[in-house]
Amino acid sequence: MSRLAGEDDVADLEEARPWPPRRRPPCPGAGPALGRHADGRARSVGGAVNDIDPQATPYAHRTQNFALSAAGTSRVDRLWEDLAPLLHGLYLSLETDQRPERLAEAFPGETLPRLRRLKARYDPDNGFNQNFPIPPAEHDHDRAPALSASA
Repeated sequence: MSRLAGEDDVADLEEARPWPPRRRPPCPGAGPALGRHADGRARSVGGAVNDIDPQATPYAHRTQNFALSAAGTSRVDRLWEDLAPLLHGLYLSLETDQRPERLAEAFPGETLPRLRRLKARYDPDNGFNQNFPIPPAEHDHDRAPALSASA
């Protein structure tokens, strides 16, 4: 599971209760809410990441400041679902929920159609079809234009 958090979400995270001073978490990054066999991480993704135009690469989430991830038991899944409405965006390399609608979260706006057009041009038989496969565009008008010799 992985989601991206914006600056507004930081205040919610700051209200989390710190660890008791004499107790260490059983797993790195795991807190009491996650449980004993769980891991939670907050990674900084602001700065230079946010300097790139969201349409320049497939990674379109350029306004978030943090990437949150958690792994563990079904309890973690339930807690994650409660947190999900506060988050915006998705980084597929850290995601375990492989439902097709996750592609639209990871590649918003024109990003997914652009990737599908490229897929139709360079992988029309869908040979690269593992770990969140992007289906190729199906119609000729959806296909990527030919690259010029100077490109």
